[in-house]
Amino acid sequence: MVGDRLPAPGQRLVDVVRKGVAMFGQDKRQVFAPNAVSEMNCSPGRHQCRPTGRIVEPAEVEASLLHYKYVDPLAYLLRRQRSLAARMLEGDR
Repeated sequence: MVGDRLPAPGQRLVDVVRKGVAMFGQDKRQVFAPNAVSEMNCSPGRHQCRPTGRIVEPAEVEASLLHYKYVDPLAYLLRRQRSLAARMLEGDR
């Protein structure tokens, strides 16, 4: 999701920021039963995984995981990117 500004007090983010596109290949598994997964097998950066255990993949995407990280570049995005970079694990750099 992309936008020029964060919502004003009293406004909802989902109502103000309405533009976005799917990033194919960047989808993440978002809903799972923790007790059914024996191992997530995440790649560096945690953008891909190959879970093992009692795994059932839906035939169609049933939910959308909207990322609002590209909203308000000056007030939010740049500050957040610096913060995240400082916390990266050595294997993710």
